[in-house]
This record gives sequence, structure tokens and C-alpha cells, in this order.
Amino acid sequence: MGADRSKYAVGDGRGSPDLSFTQLTLQLGILLSLFCALATNVGFLLKHRGACAAPDVSLRHPIASAVGLFRSKWFTIGMLVALVAWTFHVLALALAPLSLVQAIIAGGLVFLTVLAERWFGFTVGTRQWAGVGLTALGLVLLAVTLPHSGGAHASYSLAAMIAFESALLALGTFLVLSRKLGSHEHHGVM
Repeated sequence: MGADRSKYAVGDGRGSPDLSFTQLTLQLGILLSLFCALATNVGFLLKHRGACAAPDVSLRHPIASAVGLFRSKWFTIGMLVALVAWTFHVLALALAPLSLVQAIIAGGLVFLTVLAERWFGFTVGTRQWAGVGLTALGLVLLAVTLPHSGGAHASYSLAAMIAFESALLALGTFLVLSRKLGSHEHHGVM
């Protein structure tokens, strides 16, 4: 009848073919997540450039506004790049766990900041870099503190989670309210 799969059990010490395929699938999912993060942010910046060059958007004329946006070369290219990014996202979700894919894509904020400043000519202030650094630090700490057991019943410490979130909230609030870290305008990088 069917092949005896018990001889290919994980951890049997004989290089299980199922284990190596699972690792390869996970690594491919991580790579696709990175491509998604990069393409999402490049697409966003291209759409921003195109929207700035397009005629003003009017709620009274939504079709004309959409046509005006898509007549902008950069906006259209940005939408196509965003479609490719969405494809990478779907493929990554098919190959890797949601929590891993979303954490990697959240790290794309670093891509956005570097791309916006280096290649798209935006000025990124001290406060924005501090926010990007805190985001990166939070993602690194998330990865480092993952428990070895998975599932809905992972062994996270409630007190540690509350302390971690509270510390980041306090630091973020300090950075938002601090006037000594540069301009206090809140209109964003773009």
C-alpha cells in the first residue's frame, strides 16, 4: 500500500527529506517576504511621486481623479510594483507562518526610510530615524524572545509583555512630545 512514513520522522538523525523540504519552504517564504517589503515601499514611493505630479483629486469627480492619477507615469508604475508586491505577499503567506511574514514586512519601514531619503529626495529628521530605530529594535527583540514552543499556548510571560509594551509606549510618547529633537511639526516624512 502506502510508504511507511514513520521511517522519515523528524529528528531521526538520518536527514529527513520532509524536514529539509520544510526548511527550504520556510526560507523561500522569508525571502518572498523581504521582496514584498521592498516592493511595497518602492511602489508606495513611486505612487507618491506620481500623485504629486497628477492633477488634484476631487471627491466630486472620482472617475476623472482616477484617470488623472493613472495618466501619471510614476503612479501607474507604482501601482504595477504594488501588484507585484501583493503577489509576493500571497506567495510568502503560502510558504511561511503569518506571524513571521508580517514581522518581516513590518521591517520594511526601514526600507521605506532609507529609500525615501537616499533615492527619492525626502528629508528624514532625527525623530523619524529614532522611530525607525525603535521599530527595528522592537522587531529584533520580538525575534530574540520568541519561545521555542509555538501555537496558541506559547509560554510568554504576561508581566514581561506588559513591561516591554509599557517601556516602548513611554519612549515613543517621550519622542513625540520632545521639542528638543528637531521640528515639532507632525505632517510626516512625506
